Amino acid sequence: MKRIALMTVAPLEKFVGREKQINLVEERISIIRYGGSVFQAVINFHGVVGIGKTTLLRELEKRIREEGLPCTCVDFAAKDTWKALSPQSQVRLLEGIAHGFCDGVGDSALGEEIAHFDRLWDTGQQPEAEAQVETVVEEFLDYVKHLTTEQDAPAVLLLDTLERADRELLDWLEDTVISPLIRTDRVLVVVASRAPHRWKRFEVRRRADQQRLKPFDEEITGKQLPPRYSPLAPQVVRITAGHPFGNIHVIHSIRQIEEKVGRSFEQADFEEYKKRLVQELVDQLIEPVVMRDVPAEIKRAYRVVALARHFDVNVLRRLLTGFVEEPFAGKSAAYFLGVVGTMVKTTLVEWDSGRRGYVLDDTIRRMLALNVKLTSEERYKDINRELIRLYEEWIERVPENRSGFIIERLYHEACLQNVEGAEAETVAERLCDLLREYLQQYYPVEEKGKMPHGVTTLKEELSKDYELLRFLPQGREDCLTQIIEEAINHKYQQLAVASGHRGGQG
Repeated sequence: MKRIALMTVAPLEKFVGREKQINLVEERISIIRYGGSVFQAVINFHGVVGIGKTTLLRELEKRIREEGLPCTCVDFAAKDTWKALSPQSQVRLLEGIAHGFCDGVGDSALGEEIAHFDRLWDTGQQPEAEAQVETVVEEFLDYVKHLTTEQDAPAVLLLDTLERADRELLDWLEDTVISPLIRTDRVLVVVASRAPHRWKRFEVRRRADQQRLKPFDEEITGKQLPPRYSPLAPQVVRITAGHPFGNIHVIHSIRQIEEKVGRSFEQADFEEYKKRLVQELVDQLIEPVVMRDVPAEIKRAYRVVALARHFDVNVLRRLLTGFVEEPFAGKSAAYFLGVVGTMVKTTLVEWDSGRRGYVLDDTIRRMLALNVKLTSEERYKDINRELIRLYEEWIERVPENRSGFIIERLYHEACLQNVEGAEAETVAERLCDLLREYLQQYYPVEEKGKMPHGVTTLKEELSKDYELLRFLPQGREDCLTQIIEEAINHKYQQLAVASGHRGGQG
């Protein structure tokens, strides 16, 4: 069992934090292994560059191999012959997958058909060679079926960096290989891609399980880091938002600082070196590696858009014309629709139906926003002030989305207060005052026992907004939801008193 063309990106120092994903795959392998049927026989792990997709597939390959099961891992980023659809790329891909499953391909009927294709191709008989591809496909499928039957074991096909594959070649692989293999109930296909892959065939699409890889929390980051740096995990996560490659990059920068100052880096040193650590993270990892394929003007746009937790075309236009200008100044709304389309194609931006807007990947957004905060404080303040003005306008004009706009207004107020040096208690009081004003103006209680329209949504969303709550003092994280409760109860009491007066007069 072989891996085909390993990726050149350096792996994480050790595998941690993905046991849930490992268990998911192993559970489905076990079901197949003991004669069961797995409906979702295609598992798609997806996430931004550096989130650990390749590391996960390597670990899966290692564990599956240790179980003695047929397993192949194809990396579409590392093989030039797979960069375009052609008879040669089709045959070489199938040959590589078959060799990964078992070394005995050359002596099989599949090996004979592949050798026949090569003779036809090498002697210039291209039409005949192209026709031979269909025979190679048939023998490949028979080969895998025979292999899984003979070994009485499922086969696992791992496909890495799917976004780097030629689209036509990938569609062909889906039609001729993936679709028939998963119908056998003897093969599990696990793929890794930056965004959820859009399968062409309905029967594959409906059997695909999309699994987003999330960043690491403090506990997992502590396990990921070399032991002597584990105590630094909370500070590292505040910089990287738990992005796995980001965590390793920060430790790399810390080691360079240690060499320069001649002593160990301590938790107390983070405040002094935080600006440098974040700037190096963005300049050396995020933009050149994570955003390697992103156009230069979109990279500039992301540095501004990162301060908005979600956006639409109107927000995008307002921010980019005000804070980036070139090439965005004076452009029409239609132009910015195109900008959104480009952002989505980078796989760093997607539509979030819950937020009713586009969102930049959370780890990338938080790292970019922190970089602006530490390196361009006045710009950071100005962008937050502009977003505050925008949400104030929308709170008044768009009642159907008012609760969400109020929360964003509070969030950007917290960002502004924080960067201006306000203590957590001061931030809490300011947010509570703002919330009281909005409740009084927009959430009147019309009758006793009836909740104001939208206030329940506002309360629920506030209680779950952990990014906003981190600005509040420890132990007072529920102060905003308490304000809502107090306002409603107070108004109920007022209504009760008013009702009593009317009753007495009657």
